[in-house]
Amino acid sequence: MLKITKDINLKDFSGLKVGSQNPANLYSIETLSDFEELLETLGESEVGKMVVVGEGSNTVFVNENKTDNLNLLRIDFKNIVQHENTLKVGAGMDWDTLVQKYIELGGVGMESLSAIPGTVGAAPVQNIGAYGKEVSEFIDSVEVYDRQENEYKTLNNIECKFKYRDSIFKHEKNRYIILYVNFKNPSQPPFNKGGESAQVYIPDYRDIKNYLQQRNIITKASDLWGTVPLSEGEGLGVRRTLENVTIQDIREAVVEVRKLKLPNPNVIANCGSFFKNPIINRTELKKLKGKFPEIPVFPVEGMKSGVSVDSEWVKIPAAYIIEKIGLKGMLKGNFGIHKNHALILTSNGQGSVFEFLEFINFIKQKVHDSSGLMLEEEVNLI
Repeated sequence: MLKITKDINLKDFSGLKVGSQNPANLYSIETLSDFEELLETLGESEVGKMVVVGEGSNTVFVNENKTDNLNLLRIDFKNIVQHENTLKVGAGMDWDTLVQKYIELGGVGMESLSAIPGTVGAAPVQNIGAYGKEVSEFIDSVEVYDRQENEYKTLNNIECKFKYRDSIFKHEKNRYIILYVNFKNPSQPPFNKGGESAQVYIPDYRDIKNYLQQRNIITKASDLWGTVPLSEGEGLGVRRTLENVTIQDIREAVVEVRKLKLPNPNVIANCGSFFKNPIINRTELKKLKGKFPEIPVFPVEGMKSGVSVDSEWVKIPAAYIIEKIGLKGMLKGNFGIHKNHALILTSNGQGSVFEFLEFINFIKQKVHDSSGLMLEEEVNLI
């Protein structure tokens, strides 16, 4: 049944609890028949103007110039159907719920994307990623309603034009309404080989390794790459190594590390990582190294360390620069940068859109002045 909520507060649809004062309504649908009812009620033209929202974990409404009502659309499809080659998931399902289900069905690798806030439908838009993995690795296709051509379509992985924190849905945000995401079936190869799960992927990140070491799941970083004989003085106990690290071990590590580093949005308003990590060429890198000699450098595909970086384009961690120029942990009016993670912007819920835009421009200018890099928002500003 089509549900309509009048006169909503746009602050409630942003993880940062900041939003424009425009009058707005929320339309929620739970089935395709609800969507058909919506098309009949509003017409194709009005549906074409609607802003699709999920949990608002990655959105801020910043346009204060609208005078007519803003209509939001929330897709509350939360069903999962397993087919021979795909797992069809409704766009409204909670993302982390899907990750756990994927693991239970035999999938490997998606555990690195655990505890990311938001819905399944939002995941392909910015090609969410964490700890060396991106959701595009697991997506077979995306089922959408094309508002430009007024028809249902299925876009395959290539047609989605996935890149680092990017996709066709981000560039054509007013065209497609994501209804379902079809993931590669986790019970089929390459995730499952002859009834046995594929090798566990262990993220090569210091915080993950430390967590596993502290719980004796591994005893040192070298364990990540195979069995290491017990040395003298370590006792007679059997040490856990790569062969018996489980997917649930990795999922638990990711969840707990994220809890320690990232503020709970229910306690401290935030939208997760606010800025993208810049991608620069070798010439720019040489200049940047002159200003920040020890800045880490990563391959463009994922943020995996310990990998030879020899391509023309490399990725730079924006958090490193923000911290080095002394902005990490700062407060400026109603906004701030979190003390544990320099890419997390925080809010007390009292700031205006104008103050918010001033704040992010302040950060971007400081980073540009010190490094020559211009940061780009990862969060969706509407």
